[in-house]
Amino acid sequence: MIELKKAVAYKDRILKLIHGGHLNESLQELWKFHDHFSKYADDRDLGYNDIMLVTSRFNSIKTDNIRGLLIPKEYRDHINEISPPIIAYTEALYEHLEHINRLKQLDEETKIRNIIYSNRELVTLNLQGTIELSDEEVSALAIKLYRFDKTTKERIILDYISNSSASNYQKKISQAEKDIAAKVQAESIVFQATALRKKYTTPLSTLLKGRFNTKNKNDFELYVSEMTLHYGEVIGLVGENATGKSTLLNIIAGSLSKSSGNLRYPQFQTATKNLNWGHLKKRISYVPQHLTEWHGSLLENISFAAALHGIHGKKNQSATARIINLLGLGNYIDRSWKELSGGYRLRFALAKALVWKPELLILDEPLAHLDVNAQITVLKDLKDLADNSDNSIAILLTSQHIHELEFITDRMLFMRAGKIVEEANRPNKNAHYEIACGQDQEKLKAVLAEFPEIKIEDKIMYLHISTPISLEQKALLDKIAENQIQLQYFRNISQSIKTKFYESEET
Repeated sequence: MIELKKAVAYKDRILKLIHGGHLNESLQELWKFHDHFSKYADDRDLGYNDIMLVTSRFNSIKTDNIRGLLIPKEYRDHINEISPPIIAYTEALYEHLEHINRLKQLDEETKIRNIIYSNRELVTLNLQGTIELSDEEVSALAIKLYRFDKTTKERIILDYISNSSASNYQKKISQAEKDIAAKVQAESIVFQATALRKKYTTPLSTLLKGRFNTKNKNDFELYVSEMTLHYGEVIGLVGENATGKSTLLNIIAGSLSKSSGNLRYPQFQTATKNLNWGHLKKRISYVPQHLTEWHGSLLENISFAAALHGIHGKKNQSATARIINLLGLGNYIDRSWKELSGGYRLRFALAKALVWKPELLILDEPLAHLDVNAQITVLKDLKDLADNSDNSIAILLTSQHIHELEFITDRMLFMRAGKIVEEANRPNKNAHYEIACGQDQEKLKAVLAEFPEIKIEDKIMYLHISTPISLEQKALLDKIAENQIQLQYFRNISQSIKTKFYESEET
């Protein structure tokens, strides 16, 4: 069934952007709306050509204005012509999805009713007594069961007809839901590692020359006991510098060999030994931290990336236009590397990595060197991408921008000294806060020190406060307010993986 709540959210967001005069952003949302739901339509284009025309028209107006070919009034008039078709296509797309949803639900319920009625007489004949189901019961049962696959539906329905126990029926429903959830979970695994090890050994020549250093990269060892990544997941990998994050990403992407352990890509290759990296890399896209300068225009490079993965002719043009519009690069298709800002260079790298629809996207420090607005835009693009069920993609990324990363990730992993210590969802024994108050920092320390079992660390820009869980945040803030200390910054990081940075290696 179609996720109509998500469709409503897209529609409302687009209309709000238009009414706020943000046409460029509204077109990006319209493309995402189209891209997310086109799989449900009999006609996969679902207004693609119409949306492409209005996008091209909008980009043409913007280009003419930049070149000075339009006076302000002409520019405003032309821009005002863009809003009505965007609204019309948005409303038409939503209405079409509503119609498809009604048809699909009716079709499912009809199929289930047929299953019930076709088996009812046969089952009843094998019973000592006769169990009657009213039309209302059949209809209610059909509505409850339409979400299950056919085999499960038949099993539940037959059990229900042959056993009048309502509690038994509920147990069957619950078990079926668990079975299906487990099956979906197992079939969604994109990557799995067990006992993965990468060891760098100091060369004998270096030892003989007396250059041995325990902190040298040559003495580093990466070890991951277990790690799994599923379709639709965004996983953040964080840790201090030189803990093995980039090493792990390169191994998963096939750019670096492992020393030992097991790597599995069950959706790409069933074999666990002798991985065919030529085949696997056709499904994995890796964007390194340091982007390589390219030549030619943005459009030419994205089109070339699609061609390298076997997408040619009209399919190439369609795929290139889709990703350009999805990431809001329409105004920059003729730009070269030197004409793009850091944020747009990264968005170009994402477009190049995504144009051929990989199923595993790996990003090493994508937020580095981006301003705040660019970070928000890129994170939103990644979140939308993962939420788009039509893409079937898993995302793994590293970043030192922890709070921003936590906003879009499903799970956060913390690395220390080459090992994934633990996931962030384990409860902390203490509450953790970051507090800053400018000139009153010393006074703040003295006030907070009055609380028992409180630990205060001066991090120069702010104080890191660790308190027992029993001490409520309100009591802490009330104490600060009583002493008339004006706070400049306050953040409760108790549920953040950032607390792992404050723990010693022995913890």
